[in-house]
Amino acid sequence: MTTLIAVRNQAQADLLVPRGLAEPADLHLLAAVPLEGPLDVEHFFDPGGYYSCGGIPECECAGCMAVRNWPRDDDLCYITPRGVICGGGEKPLHPAWVRGLRDQCLAAGVPFTFLGWGEWSPGYGPTRCRKAIVHPSGNWAVDISNPSYFDGWLAVHRAGQKHSGRELDGQVWDQRPEVSE
Repeated sequence: MTTLIAVRNQAQADLLVPRGLAEPADLHLLAAVPLEGPLDVEHFFDPGGYYSCGGIPECECAGCMAVRNWPRDDDLCYITPRGVICGGGEKPLHPAWVRGLRDQCLAAGVPFTFLGWGEWSPGYGPTRCRKAIVHPSGNWAVDISNPSYFDGWLAVHRAGQKHSGRELDGQVWDQRPEVSE
C-alpha cells in the first residue's frame, strides 16, 4: 500500500507530513503539487532524528513505538518519505523552489520527479503570450509589459501545461523509488 502525502507549501508540509508518515504503508510519497513556495523537507529525510509524529510522548504510531523499543535489528525504526513528486499549477513556479526540493532529495538519496512547470514556463516566451514575474518568496505579478530580472524576481510566460515542459536545468527528473515486492 502507498500513502501519498499532498502538500502545497511549508505550513501544509509541517502539518501533514508527520500525519502521513504515521499511516502504515509500504511506500510513503511526498507530492508537492502544485508547489506554491519553497519547501524545507530535509528534516523529514533524516533517519536518525525524526519521529514519524514529531515525537509526542503519548503517541503510539509505528515510528514512535519502534523508537521506544530501540535497539532493533532493522532500519525501519524511523519512517521517511521514499520519493518526492513536484510540479506547478495555475500560479507561476520559481525554479529556485524546485531546485531546492531536488537538492534536498539528492542529498538524502530520495528519488525526485518533476512533473512540469504548470501553466507558466520560465523565460520571456513569445511576444503575444501573457507575462509575469515571480519572486522566491512566493510573490508574483501578472501582465508585466517589460519583465526583467532584479532582486531575485524571475520572468515567466504563460505557455499552458502541455507546452511548459518538464526540464529543470536541462534535465528531465523522473526518478522512481524502488518498491519491494
